Amino acid sequence: MKNAITAFDAKTHFSKLLDRASKGEEILITKRGKAAAKIVPIDSHNNIEIANIAALRLRKLAKEINLQPSDLEVWLNYRNEGKK
Repeated sequence: MKNAITAFDAKTHFSKLLDRASKGEEILITKRGKAAAKIVPIDSHNNIEIANIAALRLRKLAKEINLQPSDLEVWLNYRNEGKK
């Protein structure tokens, strides 16, 4: 990753890293040469949370209506026909 920084440098320049992240940049923090953490803009984190919540709701709905794998194939066929 292009935006990698060591843990020591991250500690030293933390407020600058926060400024960069608030402008949309993702910063990877390494420790002993290996990825240890990532600072990401809050919007990116919120999008991941929203996607996870949506996936959980879809799984719950699929159980409630007893959705079978074959039902997914039928839906995909309908969807793909519209793309022809």
